[in-house]
Amino acid sequence: MQRPALLGALVAFLLAAPAFASPLRLAQGWREYSPRERYNALQNYRHYQALPNERRENVERNYQKWQAMPEQERERMRQNFQRYQQLPPEQRSRLRQRYQAPPKH
Repeated sequence: MQRPALLGALVAFLLAAPAFASPLRLAQGWREYSPRERYNALQNYRHYQALPNERRENVERNYQKWQAMPEQERERMRQNFQRYQQLPPEQRSRLRQRYQAPPKH
C-alpha cells in the first residue's frame, strides 16, 4: 500500500472506530493490527475514497486537528467514546439526535 493510501486507511480506521467491537487501540504500524482490524480499515478506506472531495478534505482537517491535540486530550476523547459505545442503543440514539448538526441550506 502506498503511503497516502496507508495514511487514508489509518485515518478512516481511527475515525470509523464504531465498526470495531473491541475498544479502539493504537498501533504503531499496520502489521500490529489484527487481520480483522486491517480488513475493517481497508473497508473504511474504500468508503473514504468514495466520499466527495469536500467530505474527504473535512476528514483530513479533522484528522490534523486530532494529531495536533495533546495526548491527554486525545485519551480523554477515546475514553468518552468508549463510554458512549457501552451505552444502550436507545441512549446512543437520543444522544445522536440531541447533538446532531442542523441541516445545511
